[in-house]
Amino acid sequence: MRRIDQLLAMFNHGYSKRAVMAFDITGLLGATLVIGEPENIEKLTEVGLPPTEPRRKDAQAVKNQGLLPSIVDWLFRGERGLSSDAMCAAFYGLPKKQSCCSSS
Repeated sequence: MRRIDQLLAMFNHGYSKRAVMAFDITGLLGATLVIGEPENIEKLTEVGLPPTEPRRKDAQAVKNQGLLPSIVDWLFRGERGLSSDAMCAAFYGLPKKQSCCSSS
């Protein structure tokens, strides 16, 4: 079975109609997709999942520059995307490259 067929089969049969996509977790983990039942997604967010290595490096670089703790926290665990990373880089010079959405 092709991967796309497997994915479609999972969507059709693997979850209830209540299942949700958790975009905030995908960015944090560098994952492509996170899907599950709402209660399981909630449990997953409570575990304290570790951010990706690029996020840790971005946060440390900003911390080393002495910028606001809120910027450090946002780079480390915030909801980041290409546009918000670009704005942060324009204002503060970091992140040097957009690493919000990559896993390495």
